[in-house]
Amino acid sequence: MNYLKTIALAGLIVFSSALHANSTEPTNPVKKITSEAVKASMNKELSSLLTRSNLNLIQTVTTTVSFTINNEGEVVVLNVETENSQVEQFIQNRLNYKKIKANALKGQTYYLPVVLEGSL
Repeated sequence: MNYLKTIALAGLIVFSSALHANSTEPTNPVKKITSEAVKASMNKELSSLLTRSNLNLIQTVTTTVSFTINNEGEVVVLNVETENSQVEQFIQNRLNYKKIKANALKGQTYYLPVVLEGSL
């Protein structure tokens, strides 16, 4: 009978220490949000890079550009949602690896709606 009590006591000690070791609450990562002022500054800079296009478009093209900012403060174009390869190439050439002054969060994905007016 003493043997059974000893085994039960040892089991309780092991289980209570295991429960105590796992009792910490998980920490929630702080979600970083880009301020509206930074977004406005970024949009202004990127819009200026896309002006004066040499494209001859028949109709207006609307697209969304997804991009991120690398550690050097450069724009890295991830995707241009368009079927027009000329528009895609134009946007990538004008934006990819261009430094911007806006204090954007590094590594966050941003989405920029772009409207290119047709010439007719």
